[in-house]
Amino acid sequence: MSNIIIDFANDGVHDGLFNGALPREDNHGENFATFASEYPTLIPRDQWESLAAAIDDEGSIEALVQKIKNQRQEGTCTANEVASAIEIIWCLTFGVGSWVELSPISLYKQCARGPNSGSSVSCIVKTAQNIGALPVDNEKNRAWMESVGLNPAHVLDAVGFSQRYPQDWEQTASSFRIKEVFDIGSFEEFITALLMGFPVCYGRKGHSILGVRLVFIDGKPHIKYLNSWGDWGDNGYGYDSERFVANAIAQYGAFAVRTCYVPDFMS
Repeated sequence: MSNIIIDFANDGVHDGLFNGALPREDNHGENFATFASEYPTLIPRDQWESLAAAIDDEGSIEALVQKIKNQRQEGTCTANEVASAIEIIWCLTFGVGSWVELSPISLYKQCARGPNSGSSVSCIVKTAQNIGALPVDNEKNRAWMESVGLNPAHVLDAVGFSQRYPQDWEQTASSFRIKEVFDIGSFEEFITALLMGFPVCYGRKGHSILGVRLVFIDGKPHIKYLNSWGDWGDNGYGYDSERFVANAIAQYGAFAVRTCYVPDFMS
């Protein structure tokens, strides 16, 4: 199995791949409800492997991923993974036939100074909760937006920091917001969140990725994560060990997304 425990800070640079995750600028629980406050009883370790094995491919978070994102030559990893998390929860809520591809740049521009300045995961998650994201500019999205009464001009391309927001864009972005998100404080909380069906946005070694599944490799728990480097790794995915994830949580933050807002046109 390839791409296990990648040193993003070094290997990514050598391969010409862009990172962009900055350490979190807030403290655990300062801006978000903690996972422990909502779920004080965690799933015991001795149940992890059997529970993970019981989640088949069709019932996994991974099955709700509709597209592998590609941040190209911009340091927008944080926004790509948070946008993917919103899309996953949207598909879980409304069905994969209602998937709306979202623009990572619409989130990233709220937290970054430039295309490669990077941003923290926590800032992007907060933006996704308070403001929301815009749909990607494509024919399918524009037609659908018009059919449900959204302004079809309220779109942005997936990449391109220099793009300008459309006038009054926040009106549409508010329909694509995270509602419930929990600040993860430990690897045990991370695994419990995954087993409960929550995608987890997290940073590690200067990069941001999205945890979508618990897998066991050589008898040890690993996080299968969705990356934003296009056709990379295991069809766009990689794997992280407990040691790497546990050490990264305090520095970069990890956030479990439970629900998104249900706009009137989807109710």
